[in-house]
Amino acid sequence: MRIGPVRPTVLFAIVVGLTVVPRPGRAQAQWTLIEELRIGAAETDATTFTDVRGVAIGTNGQIFVLEYRTQEIRAFDARGKFLKNIARRGGGPGEIATASGLVQAPDGTIWVTDRANSRFSAFRADGAFLRHHIIPINSEGFWGAVIDSKNRINDPIITSVTRSGVGLQAVRRVSLGDAKIDTVPFPCGNDGKVTTAWAGKNKNGGRFVRVPFSAGPVRLLDPRGFVWCAMGDKYRIVKTQLGRADTLAVIERTVPAVPVLLAEREDDVEYVVRARIRT
Repeated sequence: MRIGPVRPTVLFAIVVGLTVVPRPGRAQAQWTLIEELRIGAAETDATTFTDVRGVAIGTNGQIFVLEYRTQEIRAFDARGKFLKNIARRGGGPGEIATASGLVQAPDGTIWVTDRANSRFSAFRADGAFLRHHIIPINSEGFWGAVIDSKNRINDPIITSVTRSGVGLQAVRRVSLGDAKIDTVPFPCGNDGKVTTAWAGKNKNGGRFVRVPFSAGPVRLLDPRGFVWCAMGDKYRIVKTQLGRADTLAVIERTVPAVPVLLAEREDDVEYVVRARIRT
């Protein structure tokens, strides 16, 4: 990040190549990251980023980037040249107000979540607005949704809050064909045992922040209908079936915990305590 006279400019590497290089005499290969394209080096509004919430690939290699601060979905060609905005801030069809993430369906359709407008908006792979689904959205932040093989958006939501301020999560599945909705619980990390350092609420919702370095659930939705689960204090990953809680696989390794200095923890806890809920 380079700090300019007016605002920060983020040098945003959109596409990264992965080259696997075998290491002689060792069973495990070494992964080398090779940068192929960088968007954000020019001092223009279109290539200035402060809060990127999603990236998708369109036709002919176009790149769509959701910038949260300006509420724009910007289109670039395959070489990183800015083309146009396919969505701007607003409440009309094809416009966004508090869009916080996007996911891409197997057919190339791009779906965007927009809390202020209470809807999911869809754009074709060429960037043209397609349609939207009106649906209540009670969360913001980085959108961890995926689109599964049955053409449903699997949308993580908070269903309730424990006395200690922990938000219990479920997955809301929204059919993109007929807008039917069902909700299934997350099969891991929903026991409410993890505490937060700060929790706040207002008329628009709430915010929950865990103590840095404390154990907490890590969940990754899989488009094939699985959930990958882990806890922050163990090197143990569990593959489960969404909606059934069946354990399908376990990956586990014994690794000594890395100690955290007291000064590091205190600094991060102080930062969390100073946090304020968005209005």
